[in-house]
Amino acid sequence: MRDRFRIRRSSAKDKEPWCFSPIKAMPPGVRSRENYKKCERMAEITLFVALPFDFDDGGGIAAGEPIDCPSPAAAIQRAQGLWKVFGHAGSVAFSRTTDFEIGKFNDKHVLRRFGQVTYEYR
Repeated sequence: MRDRFRIRRSSAKDKEPWCFSPIKAMPPGVRSRENYKKCERMAEITLFVALPFDFDDGGGIAAGEPIDCPSPAAAIQRAQGLWKVFGHAGSVAFSRTTDFEIGKFNDKHVLRRFGQVTYEYR
């Protein structure tokens, strides 16, 4: 297995903190690195969130404190627990991708809804 790819250490430029990997694998027979980028930047990060909803004094629904979760399954289970166990009016599990380098947040992707939520999450 080790003979299939030649492992080369990258230059010092590749070891900067935004680089994806300081080690690049070269397929056998490839002598030029022209087609390979010196440094691969991290593209996007996906965040998974569980968000509870409660009734406010005017009879409407207001969002609570969002809870970050490590995976989509964990976000769905946390949202279900917020609704069933903790007695919130409703909850939603959603994911969102972000690029911290440029500060861009993409649209939310709703994974699952429980109970009553605002129209934004329907």
